[in-house]
Amino acid sequence: MTEPTNDTYFTPKLGLTVHSMDDELDAQVPNWERLDTSFAGAIWVTPGTIPDNTILYDGALVAERETGKVWRAEKNVLGNFEQKWIKYPWMIMAVRTGSSFPTGVSDHEMGFSDVVQYMCVNSSAADLLETRIVVPIDAIYAIRIWCQWGGLGGYRSLKLYTELAVDTSNTESIVGSWPHFPYPQNYINLTRKLQKGWRVCAGLWHNSGTDNINYDLRMEVAVVTPL
Repeated sequence: MTEPTNDTYFTPKLGLTVHSMDDELDAQVPNWERLDTSFAGAIWVTPGTIPDNTILYDGALVAERETGKVWRAEKNVLGNFEQKWIKYPWMIMAVRTGSSFPTGVSDHEMGFSDVVQYMCVNSSAADLLETRIVVPIDAIYAIRIWCQWGGLGGYRSLKLYTELAVDTSNTESIVGSWPHFPYPQNYINLTRKLQKGWRVCAGLWHNSGTDNINYDLRMEVAVVTPL
């Protein structure tokens, strides 16, 4: 077998440049940085940073300092690298308080006015869009919704709203006010597969006979497993 004299090709994993036998040692310099960066098993970056393609290779692990997020670089058919999340610590608690909507009217899609920052992980009020929670990645999420009501009489209903619509069949919680005096409360605890960018919030309804009763609404959403 004769060594190539002028051709240049790349190793399949790290994409290191393989030169001919006639090249000077200095021609290998671009390889040293890539080897050094990847030697620890992960490429460490500041939050939100995507390394240059000259550093990445198919299967490379990239870990963010401070956030705890880890992703694997996967080369697509165009030769570009996509983020495949392995670890994505993320949780948000959003809240809303106020006076109720008219009694007996169909479900109200209810968003949030603020977040409880000390309960948030890698999230903030910036993750609310038009008062809805926006999820950051494709993942399985744990969702908990809690609503405490004022007022007497009738029933209280709580449901989950996603980008698709209200999920009445699978998520509705209904309570009557009389066994729970003086504070009727609805709870929902579930897991859902959600897509990046989907907005989620609560659906509320009551038929107390009073148009304005107070409520305290809270919603927690947390990544369980990235997809």
